[in-house]
Amino acid sequence: MNKYYGLKPGTITSEELEHTQVVREVAARGMVLMENDGVLPLKQGTKIALYGSGAKNTEFSGLGAASFTSREEISIMEGLKRSGIVITSTAYLDQYAKLVQEQEDNYYSEIRKYMSESLIRAVMEMYGNPLTLCAQPIITEEDLKKSKEADTAVFVVSRTSGEGADRRLKEGDYYLSKEEKENLKILSENFQKLVVLLNMGSQIDTAYIRQLPNLSALVFVGQAAGVTGLAVADIMTGKVTPEGKFTDTWAEKYEDYPNAGNYGAMNGNLDDEYYTEGIYVGYRYFDSFGIQPAYPFGYGMSYTDFAVETKVISKENGKLVIHVNVKNIGDTYAGRETVQVYISAPQGELKKPYQELKGFQKTRLLQPGEAQKVQIEIELKSLASYNEKKAAWVMEAGEYVIRVGNSSRNTEVAGSFQVEKEIICEQCRNLCRGDEKLPEMSAKKIKKTSETKENGHSNMGKLLQFQDVVAGHLSLDDFVNSLTIEEMCYLCVGNAGEEEATFVTYGSTNTKTEAVIPMAPGTCDSTRMLVESRGIPNMHMSDGGSGLRVLPQFEVDKEGSLLTEGVISVRNVDRIIGEDYIKDRVNHNVYEQYTTGLPIATMLAQTWDRDCWRKCGEIEGQEMQRFHVELWLAPSMNIHRNPLCGQNFEYYSEDPLITGECAATVTGAIQKFHCAGVTLKHFACNNQEDNRYATNVHISERALREIYLKGFEIAVRSAHPVAVMTSYNLINGVHTANDYELLTSILRDEWGFDGMVMTDWGTTSSGDNEKRKYKASTCSGCIRAGNDLIMPGAKSDIEALYQSAQNGEITSEDLRICSRRILAAILRLEAGRI
Repeated sequence: MNKYYGLKPGTITSEELEHTQVVREVAARGMVLMENDGVLPLKQGTKIALYGSGAKNTEFSGLGAASFTSREEISIMEGLKRSGIVITSTAYLDQYAKLVQEQEDNYYSEIRKYMSESLIRAVMEMYGNPLTLCAQPIITEEDLKKSKEADTAVFVVSRTSGEGADRRLKEGDYYLSKEEKENLKILSENFQKLVVLLNMGSQIDTAYIRQLPNLSALVFVGQAAGVTGLAVADIMTGKVTPEGKFTDTWAEKYEDYPNAGNYGAMNGNLDDEYYTEGIYVGYRYFDSFGIQPAYPFGYGMSYTDFAVETKVISKENGKLVIHVNVKNIGDTYAGRETVQVYISAPQGELKKPYQELKGFQKTRLLQPGEAQKVQIEIELKSLASYNEKKAAWVMEAGEYVIRVGNSSRNTEVAGSFQVEKEIICEQCRNLCRGDEKLPEMSAKKIKKTSETKENGHSNMGKLLQFQDVVAGHLSLDDFVNSLTIEEMCYLCVGNAGEEEATFVTYGSTNTKTEAVIPMAPGTCDSTRMLVESRGIPNMHMSDGGSGLRVLPQFEVDKEGSLLTEGVISVRNVDRIIGEDYIKDRVNHNVYEQYTTGLPIATMLAQTWDRDCWRKCGEIEGQEMQRFHVELWLAPSMNIHRNPLCGQNFEYYSEDPLITGECAATVTGAIQKFHCAGVTLKHFACNNQEDNRYATNVHISERALREIYLKGFEIAVRSAHPVAVMTSYNLINGVHTANDYELLTSILRDEWGFDGMVMTDWGTTSSGDNEKRKYKASTCSGCIRAGNDLIMPGAKSDIEALYQSAQNGEITSEDLRICSRRILAAILRLEAGRI
């Protein structure tokens, strides 16, 4: 009988309570105070008039793979009430909630029609056409009379987005809706104090908000999973002093972004995306071209003030060592400050940004009058720029200026040093360039050898078993060499075996699973077809960038068979179904397996705090052990190239350093649990969602290496992840899933990655090729490139691989190399269970 790890309904463990408290603290520390004239923090018992779309109908996360399955979701309204704030506008909020409910019911009713094709088809329609903002009622005189006891109004602007669709430059999305503007105007005219909360995962236009006469405070509260309302209340009431800093630039107007006019759907061309801004992304552009942002990169206010003074700068063992003294010069509130170090490199043969973030350090909690000395170390070689002509990372001759402060626009020159002669820090090869044909990717015929003529039935004796490798009785190489072509094709194609692809939405299992395995329902597995014949165990994987995404509740019959489809773990799929997905609560066993929802990745990065990152990683690692999940399909670490990217909430920053540092810290914290591994994704340039399966990114090698690959490089070199997942898009004409130079020459040969590479879900079988300018990636191309595992896989993928081996498009050695890496990953994770 199958073994499950769920609990009986209503069972709350001490671990769940502890984890919830940790993420509540982290969430508050990732919120950014943008404006404050002293109205915040609010005193307990303060009466407020609360309005806006996110007050009662709070957005807790983005949509898609990064959704979470926490037990409780506490709205901003509820969180404020629990903290002792009195809300005088409940009648209005109840009225608006009814309108939202009606709109959602109608929306999911329309989505439900696609279930006639399949539930997955309905889910993909939800991804591609997300629910839009419900128009809010205009605040009336009667509403104001009911709120007359309050002297402070709080207005919550909420937005959501997700994978499969980008945001739009329109009212109700990047811009405020007409109703939002009108209600803000009314509140500003009728209340002496107005606080605006931004409940969203990315930037919006704040111009209208900033010009409101009585605007007293503006706070980016983000989306912090189930604890959002509690964390907001902690900030609003002063239980936590704001300390978050933006990891993105907020522009005065959208047109100020360097790729504003040609991003995604903005120019009508979804097939080809031209990265004409090169290395000038985010603050690198704003600072270099003298464009004033609304809120700069690294910006964030506090309830107190700090003095930052650089004391000593030295060079030690190939590093810059910077000693900075930070003092809380306020007299009321304790707080934390983030010291940021930027370097301005000389303008030589290579043009460079005005400055780049090269180091940072968060202080401990400083009481009024208390000081702390922090030390920031920067590898000198990290100051190098990539020279395409020389195919090398070089430090050009000239003066390097060191700037220290607390945002990209608030620094002081702390020192400088001179490089007398150009230094080549690392010699590379020119790779991933669009003007060169990639010989490794050609489909030329290879002369068949005796190995490629194998029919999969050559080993007629006793089959070697993988458990002998685990036990140390057999070498991994000997085991791999015993595999037939057919077995290796099965091994390299995920959990396929059915006639149709088990495409169950980015990391979910389905009810067709027959293997008797201990795993958490709602996760997915791999290598299922070789469990019995070769003893190769499944790798149990879970999606969920905001926490493990598993089935919150599932149903098991008396024989132990799982009856609940894993896709239901995706946020709002239960709304599509429109009824209780548990069919028989009386005669069947029902289990719960709630996990801890984490703040969205952008908020986590906004803490600028490695301790916060570590704690969240430890939560993931502990819960992976708890639910026997071995591979987390996260973290996502693509760059915020443009604020309209639908999946930005799932990514950390516009800056590769903080992206790489955050991912590396989370990875290290998870993988200290030896049976747990991470999957860095999406490698690389997954910077738009519209037409994400077939967008061709045109980019210079320098911009690719310095901006879009650098974060991955930092995480790979320092944290040694178990796996990396490729993206859907093409780079300079080559699908990332089929790109030998990206996956082998750079990832493995240059960076030393020794783990497993997998495709994103459905990479080789997604969409209608006939309608696309760029066709889908191929299975044989994956294997040749070093993309080891095709997920989730289909029988057609196995057949395509087998045929490719027979006709010489791939060799048995190609399959053997990929198979070995898959088995090495399994061995690495399996060893942690012994």
